[in-house]
Amino acid sequence: MNYCEAAAFLGSLPPFVPMRTAPGEDLFNLDKIRILLGMLGNPETKTRFVHVAGSNGKGSVSAFLQNILTEAGYRTGLYTSPSLVRLTERIRIGREEISGEDFARLTERIREESVKMDAAGQGFPSEFEILTAAAFLFFSEEHCDIAVLETGLGGRLDATNVIPAPLLSVITPISLEHTQVLGDTLAEIAREKAGIIKSGPETEVLLAPQPEEARDVILRVCEARGVPARDALLPLSGPGPSESRDLRTREFSVLIGGVRKTFRIGMVAPYQTGNACTALTAALILREKGFRIPDEALSRGLAGTRWPGRFEIFNGNPVMIVDGSHNPAGAETLGAALAAHFPGREVTFVAGILADKSWTGMIDRMLPLGRHFYAITPDSPRALPAAVLAEYVRGKGGIAEVCPDALSAVRAAVRTAGDGGVVCAFGSLYSVGALREAALLVRG
Repeated sequence: MNYCEAAAFLGSLPPFVPMRTAPGEDLFNLDKIRILLGMLGNPETKTRFVHVAGSNGKGSVSAFLQNILTEAGYRTGLYTSPSLVRLTERIRIGREEISGEDFARLTERIREESVKMDAAGQGFPSEFEILTAAAFLFFSEEHCDIAVLETGLGGRLDATNVIPAPLLSVITPISLEHTQVLGDTLAEIAREKAGIIKSGPETEVLLAPQPEEARDVILRVCEARGVPARDALLPLSGPGPSESRDLRTREFSVLIGGVRKTFRIGMVAPYQTGNACTALTAALILREKGFRIPDEALSRGLAGTRWPGRFEIFNGNPVMIVDGSHNPAGAETLGAALAAHFPGREVTFVAGILADKSWTGMIDRMLPLGRHFYAITPDSPRALPAAVLAEYVRGKGGIAEVCPDALSAVRAAVRTAGDGGVVCAFGSLYSVGALREAALLVRG
């Protein structure tokens, strides 16, 4: 099996279609991934983890933290989802993604065990379960000192949640998302995210700023399981370095041990300051646990982190931004970033969104910034049809056109924006990869 064959095999598996879970009536569970990992020798027990869940920012927080640990000299794994272009993006050691050869080798091994499971009446694992098992196997083979593990959906029943108690559970900001699966309220969603919290002698919980309703639920879970919780550092306001608007870097200051420290990051959206603060706090907690993370590693790790598709700027005329904001809270932060960097300038939008998001709130947030929308349908069984999105925009007084693919949408948006304009392509991470590739092609 080569990489293309491995990708084709994974693509042939039935898509995961989320269903509402209810107390005492879970419509999916972790049985298959546990059986599969047992057949593979339980590689998930052979690596120490930081486990990251949340609605917004968990990928960026994971990337910041892994880069800090890499700068500190640790052999550090990273598992994220979804992929933007290649499946191999999702499994990394340091700054290198898994090779196509290793990916294919591990996929073939897992497929063989999956066939045995199916023959024994235990069911065939899903694509996400197989990818998760491949990550655990690779981290074990590579003798990672520590790995940063991002949940896929929710937390309690996410395939990543088979690990023993991690060194640290991180919960990034929670908002309404996947309501068809996780619940209609912040409290219900927070309960699912808090499912990654496990009792253990070393483990702790780190909370990014949360809505009060979600925070209360998480703290109750911590108390019930005897796990200490602490809050992420917050950026200082008032005198000091101001946050940059030069589309290259952003600076922020925090208090560490009573001393003001200033850091620079290369991801310029205002919301990345909070993500960087959460990752910085996680690194300081790991330092308390015995990891040697000098201040220089903190600075270099934050400054050197890049995470494609998160307010990623393609300079030119017009300027283009690609951003994976995929729920109303994400749209709010994206809107704030656009307003901060391009005050008073009309934005032309390209959007591809999943139907199980609170998508009307996302569009409502963007309409004051620009009336022209080019709608695409993401490559996902959960996709919102582009025609439905366009009809909603028109009903709100906007101008919308349905496009057959990302490239045609980006090209049309560039023509509409014209010289001196701003194009923002946003929505589901399942569409951002195609939008990013389109932006690269248009820029030549």
